[in-house]
Amino acid sequence: MIGLGGAVIAMPGTVDRRFAGVAASVADARRWVRRVLDDNRVPDDVVDTALLLVSELATNALSHTCSSRPGGWFGLRVACDRVRRHVRVECDDAGNRTGTHPRYAMSGPDAAGGRGLALVAALATAYGDRADATGRTVYFELHWPKSSGRPVPPPARRGAP
Repeated sequence: MIGLGGAVIAMPGTVDRRFAGVAASVADARRWVRRVLDDNRVPDDVVDTALLLVSELATNALSHTCSSRPGGWFGLRVACDRVRRHVRVECDDAGNRTGTHPRYAMSGPDAAGGRGLALVAALATAYGDRADATGRTVYFELHWPKSSGRPVPPPARRGAP
């Protein structure tokens, strides 16, 4: 992604999709992100973490913004870079109800919610948010190391000495 005069321009390898602002869309969003990451051969452990964090961001958009109002929506944008071993997921919402920034807070042990951004902070390589005229975008990035295993040698050629 490149920011240009307040606009965000999607880079090659970036896909996006808008989802209806209803609770069932959180599962649809996870399935869609799984397909995108699987198609890009992202490691399974990174996919698992990304899906958890997608659930958190989508749920937060529905719980804390205008996304869940009639006609509401949230959008996801996924950028995969296997060469740099990097995934970035952005969640756009339909506008903030309260005018506040997303905040990192840890709820008490018996609370039913309030741990979303704490999970994002704990599991993501990087995360943040930005506002524009239509709403807010919350993002996370996941990076993964090079494979620790030795490279697999090419298959032996028949008839080679």
